[in-house]
Amino acid sequence: MSGNRVPDSRTISMSGGQYKENDHSSSVVHGRSTTNFGAYTENSPTSSESLPEDIRTSFVKEVKAVVIELAGCGNAWEDPTSEKLKGIWIKVMPNMRDDFSRYEQDIRSLVAKILIEWRDSIGNAAIAAVKSDMEKEASNSHRRIYVMNQTKGDLWNHLCYYSDRKQGDGRKPAGFLQSPVVAKTFSEHFKVTLSIPQTDRLKNQPTGAMVLTILAIDRAFKLFANGHLENIPQGDFSQDAQARSSAPIVQQYFGKTGKGQERVDTELWEKIKAAAKSHVKTPYVEAVDVADNKGKLPDDLKFC
Repeated sequence: MSGNRVPDSRTISMSGGQYKENDHSSSVVHGRSTTNFGAYTENSPTSSESLPEDIRTSFVKEVKAVVIELAGCGNAWEDPTSEKLKGIWIKVMPNMRDDFSRYEQDIRSLVAKILIEWRDSIGNAAIAAVKSDMEKEASNSHRRIYVMNQTKGDLWNHLCYYSDRKQGDGRKPAGFLQSPVVAKTFSEHFKVTLSIPQTDRLKNQPTGAMVLTILAIDRAFKLFANGHLENIPQGDFSQDAQARSSAPIVQQYFGKTGKGQERVDTELWEKIKAAAKSHVKTPYVEAVDVADNKGKLPDDLKFC
């Protein structure tokens, strides 16, 4: 099966001048002569064909959730490597397992677009969540004060990330990354990945998606810092240079302490994910006819 070849445009610098070539032939050039420069031999980079439209549509549909889950478990702004993409390609397109290198450039382009849209969706979800939170305040001046109170101090101490915002009397905030703003924003990730069958999901925690969530919320509060709720730009979170440069630092929140303990342990992760998933509409699940289930109740079963 073939598609349209993507032409390569190359500018080759040589002593005495420059040669620009629009390649419409084979990907390997043998002894092609150029005016005023003599003969040379060039090994062109591997060319790539565009996926046929029907294959492209099927691939995007099958791969979207898988790629987003993979990126969400890694570093926030890193796309999957060629090796990982090849593994995904073989899994979702088994009948074309040997065609990855043929279409690699187009595959990478499609995946990059999917991940840009995913990052932007988290950015937009953060703006919507923060705006909803701020609408409770009566005026611009109240909203400005609210932003200051929610975002003062170090990023990990910002009250907006805690569900229980205790203050005074030495009480520390609790419920890290379980606040409504975080849960609503983080749920954007699960709206996609929960479509993956439970048995096929990755075991890794979605640290990359949470890093995006934290930085998207931080950015949203800054956008609302003047207290106004209108004319807030959306759709460009994936291009935010400041958030991108801060990502490696925020990623450390999910590492280990000097004593080797997880900063965010499994129990806390489960609470964080449960809060986010509560904002996702439950997909259709085949019901179990409990009336036909006549098994003995487990001895340790306790209703609560």
